[in-house]
Amino acid sequence: MADDTSITTEHVWDRIENRHVAMLLTYDGNHIEARPMAPTVDRARHRISFITGHPSEKTREIEDNGKVTVLFADPAIGLYVTIHGSAVVTQDRKTLEELWGPIAEAFFPEGIEGGKASALVFTPEKAHVWEENSTLKQGWTVLTSLFSSDRTPDMGKSATVPM
Repeated sequence: MADDTSITTEHVWDRIENRHVAMLLTYDGNHIEARPMAPTVDRARHRISFITGHPSEKTREIEDNGKVTVLFADPAIGLYVTIHGSAVVTQDRKTLEELWGPIAEAFFPEGIEGGKASALVFTPEKAHVWEENSTLKQGWTVLTSLFSSDRTPDMGKSATVPM
């Protein structure tokens, strides 16, 4: 894939803003651990937040090493985003109230007052984006490049941008 200067920080925020699932990667001291999480993307505050239980393995891992990675993927549209940054665990009531909704209520029926819910607040630092052509277009591009001496398959675009 060719590096593409049209992929900017704002472009990354646009692409991840309405994604409902992201993989949160933490480090347990020996291995990278990955978990699906429901992100709340807040471009204005430059953060991505998650509600989770506390204490848990992931909150302990973040408290030990706040460097984490968040992955977004939507193969149907050929979108893949890796974002590196740092995260903190908080039980700040205002933060939890901002994030609270039906999904949080389903996992924490005792509510915010129950003390089991916490927020993971992730601050992005750098993102790498891959945007591929559709599978059909990729196949056609590869096939036609086989019969062309001066053409390399264009599989899409990618870039690394500061967040």
